[in-house]
Amino acid sequence: MITTSTISKKLSTILQSVEDASSEMQAKVYWAAVDAALAELNAYGIYDDPLEDLVIDTFETLVDIFTDNESLNDLKSDVIDGLMSNYISGNSGITDLIYETASALCREESDYQIMIERLKRSGSSYHKDLLAGLYAAIGDTDTQKKVLESKLEYGMDYWKLAKYWFDQGDRTKGFDVILDGIEKGKGRKNELYEALQKHYQEENDYGNILKLLQQKIDKNELDQRMLRDDGAYQCLWEYYSRTNDYLQQKRLLELCLMRNDLDLFFYKTAEKTLNKEDWKNFESKIRHPSYSHKSSLHFLGEAPGKRNLRQKV
Repeated sequence: MITTSTISKKLSTILQSVEDASSEMQAKVYWAAVDAALAELNAYGIYDDPLEDLVIDTFETLVDIFTDNESLNDLKSDVIDGLMSNYISGNSGITDLIYETASALCREESDYQIMIERLKRSGSSYHKDLLAGLYAAIGDTDTQKKVLESKLEYGMDYWKLAKYWFDQGDRTKGFDVILDGIEKGKGRKNELYEALQKHYQEENDYGNILKLLQQKIDKNELDQRMLRDDGAYQCLWEYYSRTNDYLQQKRLLELCLMRNDLDLFFYKTAEKTLNKEDWKNFESKIRHPSYSHKSSLHFLGEAPGKRNLRQKV
């Protein structure tokens, strides 16, 4: 049985044989070698250092050969199409590199169209973000928007659409998408919350940041497990400390206590922040917690609806 190491050595010998050949001959041989190596990697779905190293080095050489060499455009089109075929197969350990190499070879709109057609034919929703990026690369922002809007399910789907609107200079539509994503999106929403928080900070609107923190708590979508590590909480704590708003600092500490987010750092912060009378009462609750995991509504007010959050966007 021929090992992948043997295959790699034979291909390397072939590549060395054309080092002094014309650019066209080099490109043809290099691509044939890469295509053979990729076929081996895709056939067995293996990670193989000798073959992968060969492919990586040859990718770099191919990009160099095709760059600014218009006489090889027809061959380059075949290479881009072949790379995308291997990318769609997705059975090797270097699929991302295959895609990046195909993209690096693109100079004209026709090059990008080859990639677009391959992705469209795959019919996979997984490629939606890639398609949107390719349409952006050729300046087709209308189709880019349609692709981004085609399947809004996860928080990141909404974030990418929001970024589209920001890039188009329409902040209102961008924040409308962010608010919809916070309400409807699944999974990770950190980018959505961070963008909205930053906007409110720029507006010096800490009341809405407080409502945002409330919403994150109610939806169990804090940045981190500990409340005090959440971005909105830290922003509010810094603001209340800077403005000497003792009551609000106390409320944030009470909220941590209610959630049982207790450790030595929290203990020392509370002791340093609170006056003697409040600290005495607070310490007794730390030692004898009696209302862990209760709703935070008593401390932060009613959770905001979308309408309230939209008012200052």
